[in-house]
Amino acid sequence: LNRCSDTLVKRLPAQCDARNQRNLLGTDGEKRAVGASVLLALGTNETVAAVGSGARLAGANIEVTADNQQQQILAGASGGSGGEFAANGAFSVFSFSNETHALIHDQTVINSSGQLGLAVSATDGSQVVSVSGGIAKSEKVGVGASLALNQLTRDTVAAVGFRAPENPAAASIRNASIHTQRISVNAQNAGYVTSAAAAGAIVYESPLPADDGGASVAAVPSEKGFFDGFTAALAASVNLVDDGSEAFLEHLDLQLPNAGNSANPDNVLIDAINTSEFFSFAVGASFAKGDFNGLRLAGAAAVNLVEKEIKASVRDSVVTSFLGGTGTTGFSVKALDDSLLVAAAGSLALSVTSDNGTPDEPVKSSRTSGSVGVSVAVNQHTGDG
Repeated sequence: LNRCSDTLVKRLPAQCDARNQRNLLGTDGEKRAVGASVLLALGTNETVAAVGSGARLAGANIEVTADNQQQQILAGASGGSGGEFAANGAFSVFSFSNETHALIHDQTVINSSGQLGLAVSATDGSQVVSVSGGIAKSEKVGVGASLALNQLTRDTVAAVGFRAPENPAAASIRNASIHTQRISVNAQNAGYVTSAAAAGAIVYESPLPADDGGASVAAVPSEKGFFDGFTAALAASVNLVDDGSEAFLEHLDLQLPNAGNSANPDNVLIDAINTSEFFSFAVGASFAKGDFNGLRLAGAAAVNLVEKEIKASVRDSVVTSFLGGTGTTGFSVKALDDSLLVAAAGSLALSVTSDNGTPDEPVKSSRTSGSVGVSVAVNQHTGDG
């Protein structure tokens, strides 16, 4: 993986030829090596189950279900080795918008006689993983970078009835009519979103083996600039999520013939739930060994920026119980946020200086070098519910 200077090529051609052929990384250059990988996944998902306006349905148990269980795995890597300069980056970007709706529209007439009644359910259980890694190695300057970015928007709605505009005309609203033992309306966002990024930069000045197999032969001392030995490794993993889940009844005439029946303790269940998990991990490592000036930089940032809207509601509806008049003994409206956010970042910047010479004839030199490592982990959660 090490390169020979012009002087050493003249002195030790066999060893230098063998050294120059050893490259385990992706890109290779006698003086400079630059490489990058870019992976993109972009798109939209629309999953809709609906009973249209004016429909007439009759049956025992009736289910309207919209379920999105997409799985996305992205993995990108880039590596390279250069004599004087190496720069490699890996970038993985996921950007999707999901719409998952289970709907019963206005003017619908439904008669359900079964114990389970009417069930309307919308679920988005997306599973997303983005991983990227970039590493660069050189004898003078090395730069490695990586980015794993997930951008996800989810709109998950389970609804029965008419969603009125802000200023509706009274004549335009016609309620849905439902006669059932039990009704459940559930909107849930679940699954997980994970991003992970790693970056490395290495500058390493090592001796060559001697012709006779004896002691190593040191590199010939030379004047080095301040940027010789410079390494930088930057890694960032970011999850940007806009998560909405809503369950509602609106403009509905609901008749419950067995309200309060022990077989149906909760006759009306309206649930909006978020149980998603968000993970972000980043690592950056920068290393230099040799007779160098220069600076070693390492940075890592792991970020979760999640905005959630979780709503469960009943509006402008009439619920009639045959056993107890208007109202019911089993009525539940619940909005629940049970999500998890985890962010972790780590960085390492290391300088190792050494003498430049052989054990019998050490050559000492004075160099100025420094190392800086910065790690940032952020979880920001905002919501409305």
